[in-house]
Amino acid sequence: MRNWKKKTLGGVLAAAMLVSLVPATSALAADDTAKTTESQSQPATSCSVNFRVNGYVVQAGTGVGNLTCDSTVAQAVAAVKGSFNVPSGKVISGWTLNGAKINTGAKLSEPEFAANAEGLPGGAILDAVLKDAPQPAKTFVVTVHANGGTFQSGADKGHQGDTSFTVTNGSKFVSKLPKVSRLDHEFVGWTYDKAGKSKVLDSDFISANTEVYAQWKAVDVDPGASVKTFTLTVSTNGGTIQGGEFAGQAGDLQTTVGQNQTVLSVVPTVVRDGYVFKGWSTDKDGKSIVAATDVISADTQVYAQWTKQPVRYTVVYSTNGGNINGEVGDFQLQVKKDETLLDKLPTADTLKRDGFTLKGWTYAETGTKLDGNAVTKTDKVTGDLYKVVARWEPTDVDPGMQVEQFNVVYNTNGGNINGEVGDFSVQVAKGDTILDKLPTADTLKRDGYVLKGWVYAETGTKLDGDSVQASDTASTDVYKLLARWEPTDVDPGMQVEQFNVVYNTNGGNINGEVGDFSVQLGKGETILDKLPDANTLVRDGYKLKGWVYAETGTDKDGKALIKTDVVDGNVYKLVAQWTKVVPASTLTPAQKAENKTDSTKKKVETTKKAEAKKKLATTGAAVGGVAVVVVLLAAAGLALRKRA
Repeated sequence: MRNWKKKTLGGVLAAAMLVSLVPATSALAADDTAKTTESQSQPATSCSVNFRVNGYVVQAGTGVGNLTCDSTVAQAVAAVKGSFNVPSGKVISGWTLNGAKINTGAKLSEPEFAANAEGLPGGAILDAVLKDAPQPAKTFVVTVHANGGTFQSGADKGHQGDTSFTVTNGSKFVSKLPKVSRLDHEFVGWTYDKAGKSKVLDSDFISANTEVYAQWKAVDVDPGASVKTFTLTVSTNGGTIQGGEFAGQAGDLQTTVGQNQTVLSVVPTVVRDGYVFKGWSTDKDGKSIVAATDVISADTQVYAQWTKQPVRYTVVYSTNGGNINGEVGDFQLQVKKDETLLDKLPTADTLKRDGFTLKGWTYAETGTKLDGNAVTKTDKVTGDLYKVVARWEPTDVDPGMQVEQFNVVYNTNGGNINGEVGDFSVQVAKGDTILDKLPTADTLKRDGYVLKGWVYAETGTKLDGDSVQASDTASTDVYKLLARWEPTDVDPGMQVEQFNVVYNTNGGNINGEVGDFSVQLGKGETILDKLPDANTLVRDGYKLKGWVYAETGTDKDGKALIKTDVVDGNVYKLVAQWTKVVPASTLTPAQKAENKTDSTKKKVETTKKAEAKKKLATTGAAVGGVAVVVVLLAAAGLALRKRA
């Protein structure tokens, strides 16, 4: 299936694109006319429909999966929904045709889906109706303090101390509290404070992390009554007692307990490295497990039972431009020792990247000879593998289609890649996301700084000075991008030198304030990034043109501040420069003639720059017949995918 970005010009732009790529041929037009005439007299055998989501169009129809002309719109949606460009935090709630909501149960062969008026190949264009995605319910932790008692239910049954569980926001939690008991005490309820002043009510619901305390009332013992006692022998069976008067003790211990006390209320909490506690048994082999209702009626010995915990290692994997349910970046997983690594990593079913196929995984940053090697089917996990990286291969839907490549130059702006500084270049396919091809903070380093992002520079377009966005794709040669840095104190002992920069608004104002202002900049920071822009610095009848150096006492005085200028000392003063804004209706004939001359000069300069940049390109151009292939594939119902 194919994604393509539809600009505001609608069908005019799409038609212009086709004209620029398709060789003129009357035979093709005649053939299309014959096909149109034939289709009017015979039942449709090929049907298609376009789905537009967030400005991108995906085509589906006959030949995509099991779709036919009798398939419904809903079935077509299901066949291609993996290629929809749904914005983060949004979901599709329905579809409209020319602004009217449609029935997704309608067949693709319905007349209203036959064509579109916007110049795109295939049938009608259905626009997605987006709404905010439902937010996952918040959860909170309830911490339970037995307050001297023993838990009789729940995950910590038979243990003393504290336990906790998770509750969904807004739900009642009292019914989920464990049962507790305490020798010679009566349970009288739960409170939010240890002193017992703030009671927990049955109607209370959770809205934050909460702590509750069991409250007890001592039970009077008849002085004349004779209470029998017995000896309880506890065998940790390789474990160690945790908490209480016997903390740190291993092996066997003996204690005196009263008749009819439950066994689990008087045994201690035990732990054992590399093992999970399974319970208590009256025999060493674990055949007679102690139940919650078992009471002391004679001298008793119990044995801790354990299950060996498998050794697990942490594996970090990077999606390398792909996404899992929309999430990108690094993920972690726990893998048992000697498990096959590939069996635990995401597959092509869950890890996606538009225009690419998951080729495999490569070891990276393990600090061993594995680095750079492919993860194979027989590789087993024997230790912590710091990172493995997904490997991608471009998907060429049409083998005869050549993807146009562009040259992107980027400057490290004080940073380095394996010790190398300055300008680098990378080849980016048309439609590829630019940020995916640029170095990240893992490979581009600068002492005392963190990579903040990238900015367009020397492109000769209105992009200059703008930040490179995650959604920006390559559509032409981008001559240069600059890394942006932000000071950081990586080593607490290392201080980044700071300088004072004074700037004068020169008649402008910031929130009504005029005059001189100052800002602190770290050494090496880009000055323009820290100065006010036209959104915050304003002046009636004028437009902010830029900044010039003044009163620096150097040869910079009077020179314009440019995007690449960085701080390397105190810059005493910068002065805002303004251009008077004159309404066109008030211009004199002489002023209009002067503006026309300036406009002509700018066009000539822009043309010269464009021609110079073309000479830098080292990539091939698209094959002339690409659009023909696109049109024919669309007619056959095939869906083409936008390259990532």
